[in-house]
Amino acid sequence: MSQAVNYSRVIDLLKMRYRINQDGLAYYLGVHPMTVSKWNHRKLFPSSFHAELLAELLRVSELDRFELSFPHPVMLSLLEFWRRVFVFSVEPGI
Repeated sequence: MSQAVNYSRVIDLLKMRYRINQDGLAYYLGVHPMTVSKWNHRKLFPSSFHAELLAELLRVSELDRFELSFPHPVMLSLLEFWRRVFVFSVEPGI
């Protein structure tokens, strides 16, 4: 996704489809809720990494929007990914 993308719309769609709020989306993306707010208000653009995550979440939500459950398996996968990143960055011996 490029900076021409309407991230406000993407964020609103994701929050609606996954039935989460801004804090929940930020938690799953591994960013601060204020970061999501800045993306939403076009004061800041997501990094290429986060833009790809948003695109993937949007793509998956389009594919299975009629079979949504919470917590959604994709969100759980993201959460597990961030937990591993955090553990490895905090405890290098693991």
